[in-house]
Amino acid sequence: EGKSPPTLTLKVIIDHSTSLNHSSGGKTRMESIAEAVMTIHLVCLELGIPHEVLVTPQQLEIADLDSSERGKALIAGLVPALCGYEDMGLAIKTWAVPMVGYRQDIKLVLCLTDGACNDAELGKKECFALRGKVEVIGILLDPDDTTQKYVADMFGQDRVIACRSEELPQKLGNILRATRGI
Repeated sequence: EGKSPPTLTLKVIIDHSTSLNHSSGGKTRMESIAEAVMTIHLVCLELGIPHEVLVTPQQLEIADLDSSERGKALIAGLVPALCGYEDMGLAIKTWAVPMVGYRQDIKLVLCLTDGACNDAELGKKECFALRGKVEVIGILLDPDDTTQKYVADMFGQDRVIACRSEELPQKLGNILRATRGI
């Protein structure tokens, strides 16, 4: 008994470009992403948290509360697409902007990427316009000085979490725990 945790809606946007084939910590970046996102998806299913797992540049939803085994299979089977661009800005515009009208207390978008985005100006415009309405956080995998600056410029210095790929499952778990109060 006590105060209920805030309500939450979550979207996870995955950069699905070829660069996610790079290995770090004994597995590819995409393998770390699939493991982390599966964990988040299973927790959200268990707690009934509205969520969507999306890939860009295809702008496809692969899992949500109603996707059952198909959603789990699509997350488990993630492999990088054969493309050199991400369209993360377009994904934020397409998937995060409508969240302004959602009724939940916390509206959170986690954007998983490993670097520079081809439409960063659009992404920057949307991220800063959403501040205070929808929290859009860039999760940068295997950062270096160049990618760190580039991603911080798009999401905002205070809206970037940088980590090694193998740390991603723990980082996403910590974000969900801190956000939801679990």
